[in-house]
Amino acid sequence: MRPCILYVKRFLLALVVCTLVLPGFALAQFDEIGALEREGDYFELQCGVMEVHPDYLVVCEKVIKLVDFRQGGQRYKTMLRDYKGNSLSFRDFRKNNWVFVRGFELKNGQIFAREIYKLPRHIKQGERRYYSFFSEVPKWETQP
Repeated sequence: MRPCILYVKRFLLALVVCTLVLPGFALAQFDEIGALEREGDYFELQCGVMEVHPDYLVVCEKVIKLVDFRQGGQRYKTMLRDYKGNSLSFRDFRKNNWVFVRGFELKNGQIFAREIYKLPRHIKQGERRYYSFFSEVPKWETQP
């Protein structure tokens, strides 16, 4: 009879550890994608580039940070494209280029770009239908 009570106590102790301690460890790992989507407000901006820095742009006096991190075995990066959808390098962006930025603005004011499109010029509201990226949000491309 005594060994049975011992197993019940061990089971209850394991249950308490699993329900109270382990979730704390899980929450301590920052889920960056989830945090951006959960804590951030959706953000879109079309404007000229004011400054180009190694890991961010200044667009309309707002600092636009690039995303580059690993999560769950995948690498997430800001998608850099021209207005036709072709991939670009960050080196292709210059001061005074027109860009369309889509991303997330966190409550602390930081803006993280999910996509940046280099535009040929300012695209007026009536012309946006000719550019699919204004109305469609593509799946976030990942790399292993």
